[in-house]
Amino acid sequence: MSDEQKMSDFAGVSGELLAILADPGDKGPLETHADAEGKHWLINRRNGYRYPIDDGIPVLLLEEGEKHRDSALVAG
Repeated sequence: MSDEQKMSDFAGVSGELLAILADPGDKGPLETHADAEGKHWLINRRNGYRYPIDDGIPVLLLEEGEKHRDSALVAG
């Protein structure tokens, strides 16, 4: 992976880890996002699922993604 392709650290999660994390449901890529309240998320724009990052630990459980789903985030 070239330097340009490496992700930056986000919310205490290393860029190397962020680059390999995938949605637990569809196995697709996730994007980083910080909301207006300062909470950090990994989001799936294909279904609107948001996975929280708590104390630098991504919580990639389908139940969490479903619970925090935001249909406004779905690309399309």
